[in-house]
This record gives sequence, structure tokens and C-alpha cells, in this order.
Amino acid sequence: PRDRPTVLNLPDGVGGGEPWQVACGTWHTLCVTEHGTVYSWGDGSFGQLGHGDKNNRHTPTLVEGLHGQPVKTIECGMMHSAAVTVGGELFTWGKGENGQL
Repeated sequence: PRDRPTVLNLPDGVGGGEPWQVACGTWHTLCVTEHGTVYSWGDGSFGQLGHGDKNNRHTPTLVEGLHGQPVKTIECGMMHSAAVTVGGELFTWGKGENGQL
């Protein structure tokens, strides 16, 4: 746990740029950069991180399924996530038992 604001650095090397928007779910976080690259971290129990598995990530990790598709905005629910690309495509992932995906 962190009890003070702490700078969190995004990984280098994917040309993502500076953080633009952050969205927080109950147990996970998404960040989209100024160039539309998406990172996620936190609890992945329901696939809400978008990495094709249900593993937790303790540091920001590139959402490879969206890499190359510039994202304009992101949102998080309790156990699901969503992104809208610059081209207007809507992507959703995570737990969708109640029709939220």
C-alpha cells in the first residue's frame, strides 16, 4: 500500500508518450497516453486488465490487443474495462455476465 502520492512511471520503449487519462475500477487501473497507448495494472481476476489472462499486474503493462490502434478514451467498471479508439471503435473486456460488455 502507498499512503502518499507517488510518481508511477510507464514502461519505456513502446512510444506511448506521456499519460493523458487515468481510469480506476474497484481493483484495477487503466492509463491512456497522449499517443493513444493503453496500459493496465491491478487485479486481473476477471480479465479486466485486457492481457488475455486473469493474472494480476503490479506495474503498468501494455495492453497489446489495443497496440497500434490509437485510443481516445478509457473507462473502468468494477470488473470490466472499455476503450474508444480515435476511429470510433468501442472495445470492451472483463467480466460480462450481466450484459455490460
